Amino acid sequence: MGAIKIYVSDSEKAEIEEMAIAEGVGISSLIKSKLQLKSTSKISKALEMTIEKAEALPPCEFNITELFTGVEWGNMIKEVSAGQLGKQFYTQVIAGNVEGISFLDMKNRKALYSKK
Repeated sequence: MGAIKIYVSDSEKAEIEEMAIAEGVGISSLIKSKLQLKSTSKISKALEMTIEKAEALPPCEFNITELFTGVEWGNMIKEVSAGQLGKQFYTQVIAGNVEGISFLDMKNRKALYSKK
């Protein structure tokens, strides 16, 4: 994964952080979405599908890989980073944007969630 470093003023940094919080995403995701990169569209679609599947669950504990069949998950991570999808889902859950889902704990490097 590559990295790009940019310098912004303190007021610009504050504004970017506020925008990210308002949209319920991290700063990198915010910037990528504003650039309208093709890969950002793919992560958005994967996140939307993940949220839909999580919200449709009966009450249980789960990690996001359990929402998909092995084939579905394999196909998805060919297109998007599993870590990036996990972080985006976590951010949405913590922001309260995923109905009935709460973060429980990290287990074996996977976030564990609860559906109420």
